[in-house]
Parts: sequence; C-alpha cells; structure tokens
Amino acid sequence: MVFPNEEAVYEHFLPGYFNEQNDSVRNDLWWNASDEVIASLLTYLQQFRGTGDDCISVLDLCREGGNFTAWPDLLSYDIAYWELNSYLEEQSYDKHAEKLEKKTRIPKAIAQIPAGYTSEYCDTEIQLIYKGKLYNGSISSALHYIEQQATKQISEWAAHFPSDQRTINLAWLDSTQARHDFLKEQLEALGPITFVLEHQTQGQLPEVRFILANNQTMRSIRPEHFVQDVKSMQRETPAVLDSLVAVVVKVHHRQYENKTWTVCSSMEVTDR
Repeated sequence: MVFPNEEAVYEHFLPGYFNEQNDSVRNDLWWNASDEVIASLLTYLQQFRGTGDDCISVLDLCREGGNFTAWPDLLSYDIAYWELNSYLEEQSYDKHAEKLEKKTRIPKAIAQIPAGYTSEYCDTEIQLIYKGKLYNGSISSALHYIEQQATKQISEWAAHFPSDQRTINLAWLDSTQARHDFLKEQLEALGPITFVLEHQTQGQLPEVRFILANNQTMRSIRPEHFVQDVKSMQRETPAVLDSLVAVVVKVHHRQYENKTWTVCSSMEVTDR
C-alpha cells in the first residue's frame, strides 16, 4: 500500500484517530486495536519519518540533529561525535565545543582516524524497516559488545568473593585501556564483518541489534544503504566475539588467583 501522508496512514488503520480531539476516545481507539494493526500502522508511519533504503531514524538523544543517511559511512559519522565527546570530557562547553558540535551535523567523509579513537556506538538506538516491518534497533561496536558481556560476567563472578569483590571490580576498571588495546588489535584482524541479533517480546515491536566488528566494518557501511551493507558482511553468529569475552574474563580470573592484577601480554584466541 502507498499512502500520501501520515493522516492517510492513521485513517486506514485507526479511522477517526488522527482528527479526534478527545484524548479518552483516542486512547480507546489505540488500545483497542490489535498488536498487528498497531505494528502495521507504525511501520507505514516510519516511511515518512525515516530516510534511506530502510527508512532509518536515529533515536539516541546524544545524536540528535543532522541527516544520518547523508553521511558517507558510519565511521565518519561516529568520529565526529567522538571528537566532540572527547573534548567535553576534558573541557567545559565553549566556542571550540560549539564548532565540534556543528561538525556532527555536516555530513562529510573523515579519512583520517584520530589517535585514541574508540567507537561511540554503544547500543545507539535506531528504528528502521527491517524484513518488511518496523524494528526497534541498536548499533554497537564489537568492542562494546565484548566489554558489556565480560563486565557482566566479572561482576557476577566477583560477587562470590565478598572480601575481594571491590578489589576485583576496581582491577577490572583499571585494566580497561590495556584490555581495549588488545581487543582492538584482535578485532581489526577479523576484517569487515557484522553480526545481527534479533529478539521478539510479545506485544512489543521486534528488536534487532547490529554489531560492527571494527573500523573497517564501519567504513564499509553507508547509512543510506544500511541493511544492504550490513548483510553483505554478516556472520551467522557472534561466536568469535564470545571467544574474546572468554579470553579477557579468563585473564582476570587468573590475575585474581595469582594476585598479580597485571594485564597479561599473551592471550590466546580460538574459533576465529
């Protein structure tokens, strides 16, 4: 079906809703509709609210403004935000910060990756048409995925050692930079690959998480053709990422057992 505007979408799926002035009546119309009707309504509305092949919208409050699909690649888009956020970690908002913020709204290719850059894709919220219907989605770097999973495991494991729990968790935080340096090297060696995780909760929109292995992957994905590019590099499961989770967790376990709390320089990665 093709609709000329949002009003036509509402009239098709919820007749009378769009122009109804009584909030109580509007609420009744909405809540009495089936999940299927609401899902279809939201899917067609997204065609007016999103852009690009996938009618994609960025919902993350930290990335408001600008035209996401006008950026040439995900890496350039992310670097602009990283430069702003990195500056604000050290300085208050000033003229230079204002200049950096404006750069986040001017789509352009950024060829040079700044020293110290770490992806800011940490479950960045999006909505898009995926497999023919509206999905709530998120974009994550593989580094964020690994750190998230490993930190959860370390936290749960540390709880078994009450007297050392704080020390274990602080040591984990203290080793973040060295751990990230190791993981970045391992992840870049994988080449451009993606992972897609889907989840469905009854009565809610389906969810999809897009995990990007490294800078090469982000450079290869055009927001205008997001799903097409993601699928061209997709691996079936994130097993290789889970193996890296196991590696860094094992290292921390060993450090606790040896009471060394130093970052091991030798880590074995399997199942690549």
